[in-house]
Amino acid sequence: MCNSANQWNSMHDLVVEFKKFSEAEVDKVSDDNCMLATSTFARNMVASIPNINKLNLDSYYSGCDAYTKRFCNIAFNSYAHQLKSYSSNVPVVLTATTFSPELIKLRITIDWTNISPLPKINASTITIISIKGCLGSLSWNNFASKGESTNIEFSNLKSIVVEHTDKRTLPDLAGHNNSNTNIAERAFQLHMPSLTFITLTDIDDDSKLLTASINFKHISRANITGSYKILKLFKHSHEGKMSYCDVEVSVSPDDDINEFYELTNIIFGSTIKLNRASLILNMDKSGWNTQPILWANLYDLEIKQSIQFDTLVELLSKMPRMNELTVNDILCNDLSYISIYRVKCISTSVTKLKLDFTSKGIPKGTMNAVVKYLILSMPSLKEMSWTGGHFDHVTFVEMYKSVYPHLASMRF
Repeated sequence: MCNSANQWNSMHDLVVEFKKFSEAEVDKVSDDNCMLATSTFARNMVASIPNINKLNLDSYYSGCDAYTKRFCNIAFNSYAHQLKSYSSNVPVVLTATTFSPELIKLRITIDWTNISPLPKINASTITIISIKGCLGSLSWNNFASKGESTNIEFSNLKSIVVEHTDKRTLPDLAGHNNSNTNIAERAFQLHMPSLTFITLTDIDDDSKLLTASINFKHISRANITGSYKILKLFKHSHEGKMSYCDVEVSVSPDDDINEFYELTNIIFGSTIKLNRASLILNMDKSGWNTQPILWANLYDLEIKQSIQFDTLVELLSKMPRMNELTVNDILCNDLSYISIYRVKCISTSVTKLKLDFTSKGIPKGTMNAVVKYLILSMPSLKEMSWTGGHFDHVTFVEMYKSVYPHLASMRF
């Protein structure tokens, strides 16, 4: 492609797809010559097709090579100021200083070596945001207008995805971050009245992104994964509704457990109106206090660590809408507490129960006692499965179905 008078001025959409060359083809050219040729081609392309406002750069193989990244860096940073739509899964280093105020769609992957902040984005016009990769230099100030206001109006935003997918150590960011760091760290109010889809993944606990609060009307689906502190973004979302909310969070030994209770109560309690919510919990804590828990709208729960039997029973009373429960290990220090000759009905609506006894620290006797007691004490139960041990459920059902009628229709 040559830069000539015959420029393609009327072309506005450009799609470039990258496919992996065989090693034999690549070896024919030296690295330096190949990189120079890639840069020259990219610059000539930009000069020959100057009016691109919709740019798609996608790689169809994992682990983009240096040549693909170089091409995309030149193309993206050259066109950024005029783009209405940018979509790419190739990591780029940001050198552009501004986006077009007419930018509607942004799907960008930020390279881990990046030391520059994301160019300013017009929050009032953007409809789709997807930012993945290294988020170290990202803050909501990238979307804020000039002035002292902490309110950011995302009037037309329908979908936002923020995923910290690259955890490598950042280079020294000193002197390269936003010049107004005080504004970047202020508690922004993010108004997203049109938002229907949100995904937040592995945002660091100390990220500036978590200093904000999202206000929304009706989110169709929310996917949240990482530290429970990501839930801070919904701390003041008092009037919003969610159709589906899938959350997988972790709690570390040094974390504030009371803050965890507070934030999960906001999501799964009565503050946000939920149609259906699920929680996968990785709690690296020695004990639970179920008293502060108010998970009235939680539908599915998976606990990925051991829990005492009596704590589990108390927890179930805090989740009146619970339908499906998965527990990795259930411990019981006093087996007389779960004797099948003194069964106390557990107040729950759980219909599907999955147990995992693969931990070597759970005695076989404890496993059998727990399974039997739970089957008898949960009349709402319709399906049960377990791994890590043998239990003769056929014989057990025959023995007790006359006293506990719900056993006759249970699936194992």
